[in-house]
Amino acid sequence: MTEQINVVLNGSDFSATYWDNKMLLMNWTGKKGTNPPYTLADVIYNLNPNTKVIFLLRHPVERIYSEYLYFRKKEKKSADDFHAKIKAAIQRHWFCLKKHCLRYCSYFYVNEGIRLEVSIYHVYIEDYLRVFSRSQVKIVKTDNFSTNMKTVLTDVFRFLDIEIPSEETLTTICSFGKKNTNIKKYEMTGRMLPATNLLLSDFYKTHNEKLRLLLRENIDFD
Repeated sequence: MTEQINVVLNGSDFSATYWDNKMLLMNWTGKKGTNPPYTLADVIYNLNPNTKVIFLLRHPVERIYSEYLYFRKKEKKSADDFHAKIKAAIQRHWFCLKKHCLRYCSYFYVNEGIRLEVSIYHVYIEDYLRVFSRSQVKIVKTDNFSTNMKTVLTDVFRFLDIEIPSEETLTTICSFGKKNTNIKKYEMTGRMLPATNLLLSDFYKTHNEKLRLLLRENIDFD
C-alpha cells in the first residue's frame, strides 16, 4: 500500500517582514555605528532554508504617498503637509548618514511618521539574498501585477512549484476587488505637489539603480 503524502504550503503576506526588524534588533539600537548582526531573513532561513520569498514592490514615490494617506487617519492631510514632512524626513536621513552607514539608517532610523527608508528596497533585499539563493527570491512590481494579473500569478505559481489553476479559477481570482485602497483619500487630498515628486524621485534615483544592479534585471520605476 502506497502512503499518500499531503504537502501543505504555508506563507505570510505581512509586508513589514522585509524591513521591520525593530523587536528583533531592539538590543542593538543603542550601539552606535553597529550594523545589525542578523535580520528576519536569517530567522526565516534558520526556520526553513527552502523558503521562497516574493517581494511585491511598488513605485517608491507612490508607495510613500499612499502610506502617508493611509495611516494616522485622524490627522489632517494635504499636499503641502506631505511636502513639509518629506523635506524633514530627507534632512533626518542625511543627518543619520553623517554618523552611520545606509544599512544602519535603514533599520534603526525609520521614522514612524514618514517611513522614507522603507522604499530603499535594495538594502533589505540584499539581506535576503545574503542567506537565500537568487532562485529562491522573486520580484514582482505592483503595476505589472495590476495590469497583467493572470500572467504574473501563473509565473508566481511556477516559482512556487505548485500546480497552475485552471483558466476559470484564475479568472475568478482576478475578479476579486482590491482591498485597502486610498481612492477616497486621494480624491480628498489630491496628488502630491510636483516639487515633492521631484524631490522624492531625486532621492530614490540612486537607490533604484542599486536595486537594478543587485537583481541584474530591469526593475524600472521611472
